[in-house]
Amino acid sequence: MEFLDELRRRYRALAPRERLAVTVGGIVLALFFVARLAVMPLLSARSTDRRTVAHDRRLLAWMDGVAQRVATLRREDVHPTTDEPLTLLAQQSLAARGLSATKIEAGGSGTVKIVFSSVAFPDLVGWLHAFALASGARVRSLTLRRQPHASGLVSASVTLRRQPSS
Repeated sequence: MEFLDELRRRYRALAPRERLAVTVGGIVLALFFVARLAVMPLLSARSTDRRTVAHDRRLLAWMDGVAQRVATLRREDVHPTTDEPLTLLAQQSLAARGLSATKIEAGGSGTVKIVFSSVAFPDLVGWLHAFALASGARVRSLTLRRQPHASGLVSASVTLRRQPSS
């Protein structure tokens, strides 16, 4: 408190013209700090949010197109053309399309789990469609995670199961 009392005493001792200069300077300094500490971070955050929204809109437009393609592919009939094990068919099919999986393992009930660390989403969907037509397998589960800073790339885990012959 003593410090503030000393400041007040010195301020009162100033000439009226000096008091005006100190008051105006204090107001300018206060406005500078308010702008620097409050307004500038808000404007920066707003700019960042606008860039994020623009990126997400482009991604949504791309995903809408892919979703329509996936819906079209789902309506097509799947007719198995072979009885070979799904793991072998998956390895051959991936190699033929130039894709590589991190892991391919057989599961129970005639399923196969395929894990991709990084694959282009359109390539993955195209491969799944071609593989379903060739093997009669259907996607039982699919987990996708978008790769950060890589447009159109995903990591994926796919579990496929061959449909029983009817």
